[in-house]
Amino acid sequence: MQRAKHFIRIITSTFLLTVWAIQIFAALPKSNTITIYWNESEPFIYRENGELKGIEYDILILFKQHLENKYKTDFKFVFEEQKSFANVFDALAKNKNENLIGVDALAVTKDRKRQIKFSESYFANATIMISNADLPLAKTNREFAQYFANKTAITIQKSTYEKDLQLIQKKTKNKFQNSLYT
Repeated sequence: MQRAKHFIRIITSTFLLTVWAIQIFAALPKSNTITIYWNESEPFIYRENGELKGIEYDILILFKQHLENKYKTDFKFVFEEQKSFANVFDALAKNKNENLIGVDALAVTKDRKRQIKFSESYFANATIMISNADLPLAKTNREFAQYFANKTAITIQKSTYEKDLQLIQKKTKNKFQNSLYT
């Protein structure tokens, strides 16, 4: 039932592309310990009653089983929670250790591909914006500039959402405040 619940959430959620950012081995790893940097992003990976859960957690456990079967050895996954999306990405980009996996809602961009390796995507990327129900739906850049003037936009630091909001600000010459969520 729990997995069906997650699957339904994926189908109904169109807000993020989630991939593993993998900096891992092409052959037998140098160590049987793999560090996994993660940031809570339900339903993908999160804590429930002190236990890790989620779609990506389940995939990682299956991946671990695959590695153990392929290499005929035990592997240890060390999960290191990071405080933000930016921390997960920065930790992967700065650390050249081959036995790393990053788990977070992470869109693949050309710039990011130059810094870290990615697995294949399994979830389509769609950027949406949500607002207070009292604000009307903006259908044009002009309407957006009008409706959102002097408002505060909240986004995730170093995300494609942040870049999208900056582009909107530039196109509409809007003066809304860009508040970063870390």
